[in-house]
Amino acid sequence: MRIFRNFLRTIYYSKKLILKDNLIELFKFYGSDKYVNHLSMYKILESLLNKNDCKKILEIGIGGHAIEDKNFSGNSMRALKKYYKCDVIGLDIVDKNFLSNEFFIYTGKQTDKKILNKIINDHKKFDLIIDDGSHFGSDQVLTFNHLFKFLSPNGVYIIEDLDGAFTNKFKGSPKLEKSKNIIALTNEKVFSVYSQFITYKMYKKKKLSNDIDSIFFFNNSVLIKKSKPKKKIRDKYLKETLSQFNKRYYRKGKVNKNVDGTITFNFHKD
Repeated sequence: MRIFRNFLRTIYYSKKLILKDNLIELFKFYGSDKYVNHLSMYKILESLLNKNDCKKILEIGIGGHAIEDKNFSGNSMRALKKYYKCDVIGLDIVDKNFLSNEFFIYTGKQTDKKILNKIINDHKKFDLIIDDGSHFGSDQVLTFNHLFKFLSPNGVYIIEDLDGAFTNKFKGSPKLEKSKNIIALTNEKVFSVYSQFITYKMYKKKKLSNDIDSIFFFNNSVLIKKSKPKKKIRDKYLKETLSQFNKRYYRKGKVNKNVDGTITFNFHKD
């Protein structure tokens, strides 16, 4: 009997240990559909957002389409809180204040800038923002444009369930208008990942940002990782020819001439 009891105890604590260090298993454990619908993306999130660097999470869309759906509300928030051990803030169009003993809960539309500003004023910055709200194309764009600036450096912004972004009935745009289709908007921002290499004229023309580290496109979601502002390379260095480049680095202190006749460049800052 004692051996059997010890065996069960080992299984129990092993499972707790696995869950503690595996976000996907936590989604599954708490009954969130994220481990099914967005498995690849959340596997990547674990490597992009370090546990120790995540202090505040905002999720738009708490789950459960009515106040009576208590068993389906807050499941992903519980998994996120367990994994990152941080404050989790939730916004939903339906009153979910019965979860206020576990999370910071706000009620309102994700397009209501008044409620968004209330959340910002209360919590300042976020390390992870997840838009799992209305799934309306124009709502996703408006919310992203309003909240991305309040994402901390190295933070992650996720938008789930993008099929509505391409349909009129869900306020999206089959014509790929940036005001209604978040993929059209983020696709243009791909150049922002390389902003330090782009001339000032093109940077201004394309309305780029200098604080986007990477963008990951998935079948039904998109993930944007923020960076600290990147220092731009001066236009004259971007436009110089190879001969101009070689001449510049042949200056004193830029090139070492080796005994065997080869040269080694010293890439010091000017």
